[in-house]
Amino acid sequence: MCRCGAEVSVTVHRGDITQHAADVLVNSTNPALAPGAGVAGAFYRAGGEAMHEEMRRAAPLGLHTGEFISTGSHGLPCKHIIHVVSHRWVDRAGRNDDLEERMWSMYADVFRYARDELGAASIATPSLGTGIFRVPLAVAVRAFYRAAKAFPDLDIRLVAFDEDTYRAYAEHETRK
Repeated sequence: MCRCGAEVSVTVHRGDITQHAADVLVNSTNPALAPGAGVAGAFYRAGGEAMHEEMRRAAPLGLHTGEFISTGSHGLPCKHIIHVVSHRWVDRAGRNDDLEERMWSMYADVFRYARDELGAASIATPSLGTGIFRVPLAVAVRAFYRAAKAFPDLDIRLVAFDEDTYRAYAEHETRK
């Protein structure tokens, strides 16, 4: 674990996000809310069909990029799960020009919703978009920290599955 930055409450952890205890866990899902691989697959395996069914009831037509829904915990160590569709390295419109800005906005919206609508004091999120959506890790790291700085009252935890992601987030503050 790494505690990063004095002005913001961010910790970086290495492990399986579905086993990390926090008020809110964030699932990086896909537009169809299908079980998928990566983080979405891990959440599906941990939360089961009941979680998937609640997701489909909340968004029967799926979600657009940057949109999210919340569900109950479905046996995971949290009160709520926020399921968000991340932006992609090349979105369907073929643009990357404002990707970091869109990633920042998405993170900020998720943090704000967790705090203001779900009453969360803590939130754990994976590195959004850096898997099959191919968002460059450096872009995701900058957007994450920029968004986190706006929520000093929220205990924000980045949970990285692999060592490279862990290092990128843990070392971000020291490279400034």
